[in-house]
Amino acid sequence: MSSGEEALSRYSAGEYELILLDLHMPGIGGMEVLRSIRRSEETLGWTRVPILVLTADVIASTREACLKNGAEIVLNKPIRLPEMAAAMAEHLGLDFQPQAAMR
Repeated sequence: MSSGEEALSRYSAGEYELILLDLHMPGIGGMEVLRSIRRSEETLGWTRVPILVLTADVIASTREACLKNGAEIVLNKPIRLPEMAAAMAEHLGLDFQPQAAMR
């Protein structure tokens, strides 16, 4: 997606099992997208969708803010495939085989 606005528009129009959210996007930033999704879920009674935040920001307060605002996990870039696969599998309730991700 090219912007935070597009992310919110697509979220509102569809059902997702998991969201990968970049923290820094044009327009509405990832933190506001995160807050907006969580508000919508609460206000409208929608099922909570796991949100995995992706960021190059390694500041502890940023990670804490993401978690406080409803992210399940914050992954720092560059993302390692086994780390991403394990996080996705955990939040989708899937069995993860680390050796398979390395092939």
